[in-house]
Amino acid sequence: MKFVFIPQKAKARIIARRFIGGSNRVGIHSRADPRGVLSPEDIGVFYGVNDQTLPLFRRLCKENRAVYLDNGWMVDQKIRTFRWSWNGLQAHYDTLDPDPAKLRRIGTFMGVDPIKPLHETNNILIVLQSEQYFQWFTPETSRRKWLSGVVAQARAAGFTPVIREKPSPKDPRRNTLDEVLSHMRAVVSYNSAVSVRAMCRGLPVIATGPSTLNAMFPREIPPIDELVTPTPKAVHGFLSRLVHGEFTVEDLLSGEIIKEIAHVNPDRRYGISP
Repeated sequence: MKFVFIPQKAKARIIARRFIGGSNRVGIHSRADPRGVLSPEDIGVFYGVNDQTLPLFRRLCKENRAVYLDNGWMVDQKIRTFRWSWNGLQAHYDTLDPDPAKLRRIGTFMGVDPIKPLHETNNILIVLQSEQYFQWFTPETSRRKWLSGVVAQARAAGFTPVIREKPSPKDPRRNTLDEVLSHMRAVVSYNSAVSVRAMCRGLPVIATGPSTLNAMFPREIPPIDELVTPTPKAVHGFLSRLVHGEFTVEDLLSGEIIKEIAHVNPDRRYGISP
């Protein structure tokens, strides 16, 4: 197996250098090529995509030859984490054995700190991902169509929809997210990492798109009186599996996470099907 990292932005080039260095340490061949020139046996590695690399990314996903790196699911971290997936979809973490030791190493800060859900409220937070996200990753549906469908589902289930854009590092409101969550009964998103944060705060989550969260939560909004509040034990067990896809810069430099990526059986690389 040969990895070809396809960096475009400066941050991706930094990650690419670390990826290649880690690969060399564990004897896995890799190189960087911003042009995206690959031979038939090469695996493309992406840290983000743009208009130039999107067609190649989509093609390689269909050919089962893409590894996608992104910021970590665990968004509360004191330690910066990233996550990996084959072909842009999360691996079947629910079928893997829990790894509580790794969770303690890089996820203790995540913790399970339930807020007291406001059972007297009917509010449901709809976390809206960017227009670009829908254009790039879900071309079969538009953002407007997704939002319209979710709002209709929420109202039919007895909820009052509260819509908020997905927080970004440049969003001054991102630090107020916990305050917003404390006034919600549940959270729905396509597959945003905000859902993991909400789950750790004790809120029921609905992830409508293909996501690692599908192992624990429904993809459609249930009637309000059928919501199931996650217990700390269930959340901890879930995070112990989710952490398989998380890694730190140190894991990248050592090459350990690259060995994990390379050793996923080909029939498991498609992630979770829609």
